[in-house]
This record gives sequence, C-alpha cells and structure tokens, in this order.
Amino acid sequence: FFLNTGGPTGKTITGVSTSTALLIGTFPQGPRYAPKKIRSLRDFAGTFGSPANNHLSSLIINQFFENGGQEIWILSTGVRFSGTATPFLRGLFLISQIPSFNILLIPETMFLPDQEAAKIFQTAVPLIEKHRAVYILDPPQQDASRQTVRGLATWVRSQSGIQHPNVILYRPRVLVRTQGTTSSTATIPVESVRA
Repeated sequence: FFLNTGGPTGKTITGVSTSTALLIGTFPQGPRYAPKKIRSLRDFAGTFGSPANNHLSSLIINQFFENGGQEIWILSTGVRFSGTATPFLRGLFLISQIPSFNILLIPETMFLPDQEAAKIFQTAVPLIEKHRAVYILDPPQQDASRQTVRGLATWVRSQSGIQHPNVILYRPRVLVRTQGTTSSTATIPVESVRA
C-alpha cells in the first residue's frame, strides 16, 4: 500500500503512457454494464454524453483527456448514483470481459457510506491482484472527512485488506476549474491526471 501525500518540490514527472485505465461509474447516458474503450472526448460524448461538470465520473474523463490521456475503458453502472455498493460490485464482476487494463478507478466510492465502500474495496483488491493491475482507491467521505494525512492514516489502519502492494491512495485531491455550475471549481481524485 502506497500513500502519496505529494512532495515539497511540486515537480511534475512527464513521460509516455504505458497504462490503460478502467473506470467504473455512473454516466449521463450510454450502455450499462457493457465495457467500452474510449480514445477521445468526442468518442466519449458520442457514447456517454457531453462531459458534465457536476458529474464526478464525467469530469474525471474530461480531465483525463485534457491532461494527455489516450485511451480508457468505461464500464457504466447507469445514469443515477444509487448510494450503495451493488452497481459497482456488478461492474467489478464484469472486468474479466476487458482484454487488458492496468489501473482500476471507482471514484464514486467517495460518496458511499463506509460500510458500502468497504464492500467494494474487499471485492476489488483480489481482482486487481489477479489482473496484475493497480487500484487507485478513493476513501469514502460521507461518514467522515479523510482530507488530512492523519485522518487518512487513521482510516487506513481501520480497513481490512487495503494495505496491499497493488493499492494506491493519493493526497491531496485535485482542484479543477469548471463551467456552467454554481461553483467555479471542483475537487476530484488524482487519477484524472494521466499516469
């Protein structure tokens, strides 16, 4: 398990992408539980709808391509967030249909209660180990805020199974500009910036 809290230099490492991500989440439209590889924002909009600034998974896809991402698998669980782990678990059980991916993202776990998020983590970790992938984990924020290093460390120690070589947790979250919403900025997971 690796907790990256950011370095004091603020330097960025750039390079050629060698990974293909898989994002499981909700989207404004598009097929449910049918993995699709997306190679551009135009490709995304044609299948899942225009990136919505107030919609976390869409905003992450937008940032992924804006920051140089080239291809990502999307597995949509539908158009509405249910507040339970069930749709994401169903998505996890379908990842064997995806030929190859290296990074797993389920960013909407941040909106779940702790108990529901734990179901996803416990299911995802053995699967990513089997697929030799990395899981970028997003801690749930509904029952308590985990925005500080101390808060994150306390939460990690209380979780069973997430301290694993294939699991990464980043801090701090990224603040990005948005348009067309009441707020001009949004806080999103680090995974939206291409690895």
